[in-house]
Amino acid sequence: VEKLDAIATGNPRLAGPFNFGCSEVIAGDFMSCAIQDLLSTYPDLHPNLVVSTARALLDNITQRKLEVGLFFHLPELPVGLEIIRRVPVRFHLVVAKGRILDRKVIERFIGSREIDDSATHRFPTVDRMRRDYPGTRIVLSTNHLNFHKKLALSGFGSTILPGYLVGGELKKGSLRDIYPSEKFLFDLKIVAPKAEALSRPAEELIA
Repeated sequence: VEKLDAIATGNPRLAGPFNFGCSEVIAGDFMSCAIQDLLSTYPDLHPNLVVSTARALLDNITQRKLEVGLFFHLPELPVGLEIIRRVPVRFHLVVAKGRILDRKVIERFIGSREIDDSATHRFPTVDRMRRDYPGTRIVLSTNHLNFHKKLALSGFGSTILPGYLVGGELKKGSLRDIYPSEKFLFDLKIVAPKAEALSRPAEELIA
């Protein structure tokens, strides 16, 4: 009865587990802020965030173990799932401060695609770089972007990272933007089962 009264007055008190997932690219600074905002609205909620590869998360959403998933790179969606929202996020093509004029370092690109998606062959960022740096090649790939950042800061190579992850380093100058006047935008994609209503926490999370 108390729950029904709360719903009737527009002030529902939601409690219990809320299961969702995201790729490693989105975990960390971005998701920690989102979860804190969610808990400030629903303090009795218990978010369960699963961080894994895109394919594993999509399988979990299909099996209804997770309600929604957030991704930048996606393999082909399983039948029954759909992208319910897209949010453009700015990325920066970066290299260590002392390497901004070092072509050999810039041409050593750290790939950030989902490494479990063998069907992915196109890399638009690398194609763009090769116009100015023809020797650009992917020297390693991982979906762990903090690893990317550490390698870039060490002067190992160049990589493309979301602004929320490298904003502080760009401001301090420890990382430099190779193309500061260009905007690299990639859609944050939110995936859920088709034709299913989202819970209130899910709606708040993706708002």
